[in-house]
Amino acid sequence: MYTQEIWFSGIILAFIGFLIPFLHFIRCFIAYNKDFIPSNIVFNPPLTILLPVKNEEIVIKEKINELLKMDYPLEKTSLLILDSQSTDDTIQIADNFLKSIDKAINYEIVSVEKPGKSFAINHALDLIKTDFFVMMDAEAILYPDSLQKITRWFNDESIGAVCGKFSPEYDDLDYNYRKNFNIIRLGESKISSTPIFEGSICAFRMSSLQGEKINPNINSDDSQLSLISIRNGFRSVMDKELLFLEPSPDRKDRRKRQLRRSQGLIRTLFINKKMIFTSNIKSIYFNAFFFHIIMPWIFLISILCLICSILFSIVDYGLFSLNIYNLSFLFLMAMCISSFFRNFLFGISILIEAQLLLLFGIKLNIWETNTNLRQKSSDFRKKS
Repeated sequence: MYTQEIWFSGIILAFIGFLIPFLHFIRCFIAYNKDFIPSNIVFNPPLTILLPVKNEEIVIKEKINELLKMDYPLEKTSLLILDSQSTDDTIQIADNFLKSIDKAINYEIVSVEKPGKSFAINHALDLIKTDFFVMMDAEAILYPDSLQKITRWFNDESIGAVCGKFSPEYDDLDYNYRKNFNIIRLGESKISSTPIFEGSICAFRMSSLQGEKINPNINSDDSQLSLISIRNGFRSVMDKELLFLEPSPDRKDRRKRQLRRSQGLIRTLFINKKMIFTSNIKSIYFNAFFFHIIMPWIFLISILCLICSILFSIVDYGLFSLNIYNLSFLFLMAMCISSFFRNFLFGISILIEAQLLLLFGIKLNIWETNTNLRQKSSDFRKKS
C-alpha cells in the first residue's frame, strides 16, 4: 500500500493550507500594531441612517431610542426604516413611537415588496438624498458616540466605506475567532482596504458606490458594498474604536447563523473573483478567497489522507505499532483538546457545508429574524 505517499501528501496539503493564511495573519498583525486612527477634526455632514427591519417588534422601540440618544446633530439626521414584509407590529410600533417623541427627527418608513435585506438596500439606494449613509442592524447595540466616530473618517476623501468592530464577551463561543478576525480586518485596513465588512454598523460615501447596486440574490450586503467602494478606487476600513455589541446565539442558532453568513460571503467572493487580478488589493483579496473557498477543501483532503495512512498502517504494522502514522493519530487527538483547534475545525465544517449546500442548489439568502437574539438584545438594553 502507498501508506507513506498518502501520509506525505496529507502533511504537504496541511502545510500549504496553513501557511498562506498564517503569513497573511502575520502581515496584518504587524500592521495592526501600528497607529491607525482618523482625523480628530469633527465632521458632521447630513446623514441618512438606514435601518432594514423584518419582524423586529421586540427591539424596534429600543433601537430607535438608541439612535435618538446619539451624540450627533438631530437636525442633520434622517432615519429611513426599510420594512422587508414584516408580519408583526414592527412598523406600527416604530411609527407610533416616532410620532410620540418630543424630539423632531426626519424619518420615513418604506415597505419593500420583495423579501430579502439586499432587495431592501437596493431600494434604499434610490431614496437616499445625503452624501453619506450609515447602515445598521436592529439587534446590534451601539454606543452614543458611534455616529461621531464613523463619520470622522470621511474627512479623508479616499475613504469610501467604514465599519465597526464587534467586541465579543470572553465567554462567547466565537471569542477567539472574532479576536483574530478583528486583527486581520484592522491590519488590512491599515495596509489598504478590507473586503469583509461588519454589517451591524457600517457607513458609506454615496459617491464611492457610483450608482452601483448589490446583487439582490445573495446576502453579505455589507461586504458587497465594501467591494463596490474598493473597485471604484476608494478605501474600505474598519474602525478599531467603533465598538458594538451583539447578543450571543445558542449552539443551534450559532451554526445556522454562521452557515447563512458564510454562504453569502462565499458567493460574494466568488462573484468578484476577478479582483484577485484587477483590484488594488490583490493579495488581500486572494487571501480572503483562499481562506473561505479553497482552504477548507485542502484541509479536508489533508485530514482524509492522514486518516487513510493511519488505517493502512494498522493493516500493515498492527494497531499498537509505534510509527509516524500512529503518532500522527495521537497528535490529532491531542490537538482536539485545544479549544482553538476545535473552533478551527468547526469553522472549516461551516465553510464546507455552505459550499456543499450551494452545489446542491440550497441557498440561504432568505432573511429570517431570530426571535431569541432579539429578546436577548432587548433585555440587555433594559439592563444598561
